[in-house]
Amino acid sequence: MTRCFKPRACLSSHRSHEPHRPSRCDASLFPGPAGRRLPGAPALRAATSSVCRENLPGGLFPVKGNTETRKRPTFLPDTTPRINSREPHLQGEEKYRDIVENSEEGYFEVDLAGNLTFFNNALCRITGYPKEELLGMNNREYTRPETARKLYEVFNRTYRTGRSAKVHDYEIIRKDGSTCFLEISAYLHRDSEGNPRGFRGMVRDVTERKLSMKALEESEARYRLLADHATDIIFTMTLDLRFLYASPSVTRIMGYDLETFMALPLDRLLTAASLEKAEAAMARELLSEKKGSADPLRVSTLELEALRSDGSSLWLENRMTFLRDPAGAPQGILGVARDISDRKKAEEALRESESKYRQLVKHAPAGIYEVDFINQKFVTVNDVMCEYTGYTKEEFLSLSPLDILTEESRGRFLERMSKVFAGETVPDTVEFQIRAKDGRSFWVILYIRYRYENGMPKGATVVVHDITERRLAEEALRKSEERYRLLVEHAEEGVFIDQDEAIKFPNPKARQILGYSEEELAKMRFVDLIHPQDRPLFQTLRRGENLTPKDSTTLRVIHKAGQEHWLEVKAVPVVWDGSPALLLLLRDVTRQKTLEAQLMHVQKMEAIGTLAGGIAHNFNNLLMGIQGNISLMLMDAASNPSQLERLQTIEKLIESGSKLTGQLLGYARGGKYETRPTDLNRLVQETSQTFGLTKKEIAIHLDLCPDLRPAAADRAQIEEVLMNLFVNAADAMPRGGELFLATRNVTEKALHGKPFTVEPGSYALISVRDTGTGMDLKTMDRIFEPFFTTKPVGRGTGLGLASAYGILKAHNGYIDVESEIGRGTSFFLYLPTSDPLMVQEEPLRSGPVRGAETLLLVDDEESVLKVAQLMLEKLGYRVLAAANAKEALRLFRRHKESIHMVILDMIMPDIGGGRLYEKLKALDPGLKALLSSGYSLDGQATEILKQGCNGFIQKPFGVADLSRKIREILDRPVGLS
Repeated sequence: MTRCFKPRACLSSHRSHEPHRPSRCDASLFPGPAGRRLPGAPALRAATSSVCRENLPGGLFPVKGNTETRKRPTFLPDTTPRINSREPHLQGEEKYRDIVENSEEGYFEVDLAGNLTFFNNALCRITGYPKEELLGMNNREYTRPETARKLYEVFNRTYRTGRSAKVHDYEIIRKDGSTCFLEISAYLHRDSEGNPRGFRGMVRDVTERKLSMKALEESEARYRLLADHATDIIFTMTLDLRFLYASPSVTRIMGYDLETFMALPLDRLLTAASLEKAEAAMARELLSEKKGSADPLRVSTLELEALRSDGSSLWLENRMTFLRDPAGAPQGILGVARDISDRKKAEEALRESESKYRQLVKHAPAGIYEVDFINQKFVTVNDVMCEYTGYTKEEFLSLSPLDILTEESRGRFLERMSKVFAGETVPDTVEFQIRAKDGRSFWVILYIRYRYENGMPKGATVVVHDITERRLAEEALRKSEERYRLLVEHAEEGVFIDQDEAIKFPNPKARQILGYSEEELAKMRFVDLIHPQDRPLFQTLRRGENLTPKDSTTLRVIHKAGQEHWLEVKAVPVVWDGSPALLLLLRDVTRQKTLEAQLMHVQKMEAIGTLAGGIAHNFNNLLMGIQGNISLMLMDAASNPSQLERLQTIEKLIESGSKLTGQLLGYARGGKYETRPTDLNRLVQETSQTFGLTKKEIAIHLDLCPDLRPAAADRAQIEEVLMNLFVNAADAMPRGGELFLATRNVTEKALHGKPFTVEPGSYALISVRDTGTGMDLKTMDRIFEPFFTTKPVGRGTGLGLASAYGILKAHNGYIDVESEIGRGTSFFLYLPTSDPLMVQEEPLRSGPVRGAETLLLVDDEESVLKVAQLMLEKLGYRVLAAANAKEALRLFRRHKESIHMVILDMIMPDIGGGRLYEKLKALDPGLKALLSSGYSLDGQATEILKQGCNGFIQKPFGVADLSRKIREILDRPVGLS
């Protein structure tokens, strides 16, 4: 075999008798960054290397430079005598070389230029290069530049300090191109005079270990994800029983937050007895490790009594094993703790009732038996095994292994035995299901030691443990996992993993929400399904830090069918298959968004209504001034017919203006007057007949419920609503058509899904359907807004449907509409029903009624106050006028005995009509009062009437209406309201 010797054994110059000194040349030193030399090192010629043959007199030696091979003549004198004189030394060197050549670790020697001058076979095996190629190679030829710089820095330090060096995870490129990781130990090599000649060292291939560590890290990350979501407590501990990790389930099971739990010593978490038990078990395990008699794969189980954060106790079953370093030495503890408190309670109850039997079972050893393979019979068996199976010893020994196994286990037993007899290696443990004498089956784990004779298995000694409970727990776990899978599969929320912009594992609900199949989603990015305007929202969610399951955003996605769907999206960061990902939960909130939009529309209508009511109130005050003066003038103009006619015309115009404000108040829910039980069938019939007389081109169809319940309504207002709807229907059918009117008894269930908050109870439904042109959605969204109309200028005020909306609201009812272009329009009126007893209205007297009593008149509007005072005085009353509440109180205190009635305005600054009425009532409990307002009888006015106020009159009013209202109250006996 060709050997490679150290440079000192080779003759590289004809001056072999001189001491070796390096000569200067242009060759680079041991390679470092940018070709720098080692500090303090002389410029040495790259050492040449060759395969030296003993007693070779001279010739050409192959020499390797940095990257190419060249030949240089070298003259060698015959050194045979000198070599022979060193025969003993060479024999020692031969022994040294044999050791190095046969080492499992690589050995190398390099000169100061980094060229290999000597190495053993192990280095060739590690690098993949044959000797003839490896000899003379520089480390730069099989490493990357950054790796070469790393080695340079280490060897540079060794060169300067003289201390040995160690390089971990040194990466080289083998001859076949694969990557290899080495661990290098090296030291500075000097000649006999102490001058540095190069470096020597050992090389160990740690590639497999490094790859194993990487795989272990990936595995640990994957198992950490499982541990963080585990039902049981998964933990790791140091050998001195301090926690290093605990899964989040510790909070649910023991009540501690993770930070507190990790900081607590074990004596705070276990009862004294369990702590002693745990420490003793740990001591035994460590002693077994020290003796080397323990199975490194064993799992120890301890049942310990633990303490929750609230001081209560629970029992935990702890299954533990050692965490080991690469050498197999214990470094820590890995364990799984399961809450077995319920089981322990059951065991305790059973122990109390069957104490003797439970104690026997608790302390019994494992089942043990011996089996003879040749005769296929049991040879020996202990009492525990008999207890397991229910057989007596005599019965058991008469059986064979096949007799006690279940059908499924027999097949696996025969397969295992065929392998044993074929000489194949099988595990020492196996799990079988045994059938007892009484027919029940249970699971056992067998620890088997085979006995051989002449190389053939003769029998075995078997230790048996009942693992039925564990198998049942495993089956329960499997079923639990299946249940969780079913939960995800049948969840009402869409669930999938978003990783590397790919959709993974979408559940059926996610597929339903998005409209795509699992195969289609696998080829798509979720961000591409999001509405372009909402994609920044999702990107923000994706980049978000410290996300929790509560974090969510609402965005739109485009369904496969093309529709927009609103989704509430929750994102939970997870690690999936070793890489970061997002667990996305989707909930379709399209209907909720639609209802929110409808609610906003209702709120807008309410705000507009409030504004309209204020306008109508102020306008009524203005009309009151005009109406009052016209009424006075009419009383004086009876002798002048031409003036009387003009005044009556003005009065009719005022009444038209009053109706207009009445519509505004209707929309503002201020148009509710006195409601009575009303026969809606009769009202619909009479109103439609009146309308039909003016629109003979429209056919009216009635479908009236014969037992329709009466509704609590103001007949005039509901008649106004119906007439508005009839007129709108006629406008939608300019060439004639059909009008369908129907009534029904319904409950709040008929309004389910509508954008209102519906009070429970019974309702009377009036439906009005025409065959007209219909409306689009844009028009339907605005039809109840005041002053909105689709009619030409001058043909509509835009208040008809607005007042209908307000009137229904004031009646605690609802109005809904359905329409489609070319298919007509349907309105639905829902009115609460009332007691069927009908109230007959009293006939009203015509003409003004005079009086002579003293009245206190209160109104903050000066024009209204003056004209009302004149009207009352014209009727013969003595009037005390007050422009505010304070003045009214002063006058009432002064003239209390002579004042017969108070007429007060409802809306006044500082003190309103309601508060003023309370103060006056306190001064005179028998006081009679008439409430006056530009608003209608609703809200605040109704509350004042409930307090005892005797009547209400709405502005503007004439002399006749005012006089009749006053006489109605004054002539009413005291005590009647």
